[in-house]
Amino acid sequence: MRKIKVKLMLGIGVVFLISYSIMMVNIGTNQSIVNKSDSLLTSNYASLKHTFQMLRILNDINIFVAQGLSEDSVAGQTMLIADKIEKFKQPLQLQVDNITEPGELQLTNRLQKSFGAFEHYLIARERPFYWEDYNRLFAEVRGDILEIYQMNAESLEDKNDSIREHAAHVLTLQKNVGIVGLTLLCILLVFLPLYLLRPVEHLTWKLKEDYEKAFNKKVKLKKGHELKQLEDIVEKMMASIQKEVPDKDDK
Repeated sequence: MRKIKVKLMLGIGVVFLISYSIMMVNIGTNQSIVNKSDSLLTSNYASLKHTFQMLRILNDINIFVAQGLSEDSVAGQTMLIADKIEKFKQPLQLQVDNITEPGELQLTNRLQKSFGAFEHYLIARERPFYWEDYNRLFAEVRGDILEIYQMNAESLEDKNDSIREHAAHVLTLQKNVGIVGLTLLCILLVFLPLYLLRPVEHLTWKLKEDYEKAFNKKVKLKKGHELKQLEDIVEKMMASIQKEVPDKDDK
């Protein structure tokens, strides 16, 4: 019985190990998708957000300049323009701190320079305001922002494709692991009982053989569970022994 208990514990341990392995593979592969998605959101998405904010503020500045021109006094809008320029610097600095793609640093440095020239022309210029000069500087700043935006948008699309491919690979891996795991469990469930009950079956047939030799009687075991057959043969042996050995009252 001790060996049977050991085998039973071993079988339960193997079942647990297979189930645990399947669970850990699923958790690990799912976590890899989460990590890839998190990396995507914290890098390219942030740059898209910063560039969008810069474009919105730049358009506000352009509106104030246009209003100043209609009033024949861009200087009259200087305070409003200066406030927007300070607000523009916030997402610009965030973009400087969020360089993730090859070539993005060069584009961001170029944006800083073009915006510096744009700011100087609006706030600290030493000559009259000319619409042509303003349009050129405005177009340079806007073009630099759009290049950074386009770079991150394309990278975002590529990474989305990469995540989809990775997710498909993970699903295939999970499917294969599940199939292999279930196959092993089925094999284990089929052969484990045979492995555990083999000693019982061997003992039953050994006792049957010894009984037939000792008492010269043929024994036909009933169909049923191995333990039930063992119980039957033991009962037959005990009954035969009691018949062979006289009771004390008969002496």
